[in-house]
Amino acid sequence: MRAKPAELPLAPASIDVLLLPHTLDFALQPQRVLREAERVLIPEGRILIIGFNPLSTWGLMRRAPHHRQAPWRGNQLTSSRLIDWLDLLGFQLEMRERLLFRPPLRSAFSSRLDWIEDTGARWWPLFGGIYVIRAVKRVTLSTPLRPRWRQRSAFLPGSAVKPTARQGNHARQ
Repeated sequence: MRAKPAELPLAPASIDVLLLPHTLDFALQPQRVLREAERVLIPEGRILIIGFNPLSTWGLMRRAPHHRQAPWRGNQLTSSRLIDWLDLLGFQLEMRERLLFRPPLRSAFSSRLDWIEDTGARWWPLFGGIYVIRAVKRVTLSTPLRPRWRQRSAFLPGSAVKPTARQGNHARQ
């Protein structure tokens, strides 16, 4: 299927899992895309979001004047901001991971720099090049409770006293 991320041609509550790989990084209105994702997901449905971390070396490359093409020209939202948006839409965070601690260089993927991944995950996880977020759509079902009205008063024990005067005898005379 090919569609705009903010205008999915799907029925409400019809999808179990939605994958957004760098979709929010390049969306003009990322909040609108998340609202659309919330609309099409079923209750307890999951959303998986992958995005570039602007606090990493990958995010800093965006500031360089010679890096104006993809992936450097995207929005690059922080994972904390994204989690706040998801919370407002009724999602509950299940998992957040930060990955790819190597710098965005061609030589960065050589085996000589494998130590950066281990060290980065342990000592500076905030600076991972990408983040992966998994959240579940929580829907609170509200069943209105009807009040049980009682015939007797809460202040008087038992029932109210009924009149004892007979109306039949007085009416005849």
